[in-house]
Amino acid sequence: MDSSTLMYSLDLVCGNGLTLSTEQKAALHTSLLILKRNYKFNRVLFWGKILGIKKDYFIAQGVGEDEMRDRKCLYSFNCMDWHLLPLATEALTAEVAVAARGRFMGEPSHEYQHTVIRHQGEGDNAVEEEVMVKVSEEKRLAVTVFTINNEVAVVPRGAYIKSPNGIVQTNRSFEGLNPTEAGKLNNYLHFSEPKNLKKKSILELADLNPSIDFLDPLIDDIPKEIKIHQTRLCFSSLHLYSFGEPVPAVPSAFCSCLTEVEPDVVFCCCNPSTSR
Repeated sequence: MDSSTLMYSLDLVCGNGLTLSTEQKAALHTSLLILKRNYKFNRVLFWGKILGIKKDYFIAQGVGEDEMRDRKCLYSFNCMDWHLLPLATEALTAEVAVAARGRFMGEPSHEYQHTVIRHQGEGDNAVEEEVMVKVSEEKRLAVTVFTINNEVAVVPRGAYIKSPNGIVQTNRSFEGLNPTEAGKLNNYLHFSEPKNLKKKSILELADLNPSIDFLDPLIDDIPKEIKIHQTRLCFSSLHLYSFGEPVPAVPSAFCSCLTEVEPDVVFCCCNPSTSR
């Protein structure tokens, strides 16, 4: 949700039970504008919140020149004071997968520990060594947000364009999908690095527009878990849900509201009770 249209965007998703208090809305409206100025972001998005036992994490994303790759994530407990999340590298993701278990505590300094047995040497020289893997909740939070973005971030076809130099930017001429287009899964794309696009044949690529068809469409997902569940024409919005098997650290359902005012509104609320 773009900070410039935050109040309108929150009203769109409140019908699904995803909402914030009046105090939280007011604090976000002010703090996100300050965040944009201090970090010199092109725009700031309210990503959502992740529920914890003691406190909840409110997540924001700062966007630079490249809308897809140039993003920084921040978290807050009070919607006013923001802290930068570390980068979720492959090594960090592997550590979190091994050590992190159960729900979030709501304390960034909380440390998860897990002992793993590693085998060294071969034959008679083989020995077993116990290694303690430690990871902080702040790092787990960074990996969780990164994983959710990769798995469930969805945008309508045409909302973003890719320039000849490879930079992804918002399409200012995009005004949303019409009711006919909105009911087709091939008009929704995963907003992450494409995995299946390179596997397409030359004939399939010939029918695509390189400037807007540079992402993987939802219709190619296996198994078919995404459903267009509800359309609210009175608000020019549409809601998508995933009914697939639960994935660790990823919510089993997500909501993407696509409107003429803001075509890439995403609000995600994750209860990590089903997470690793």
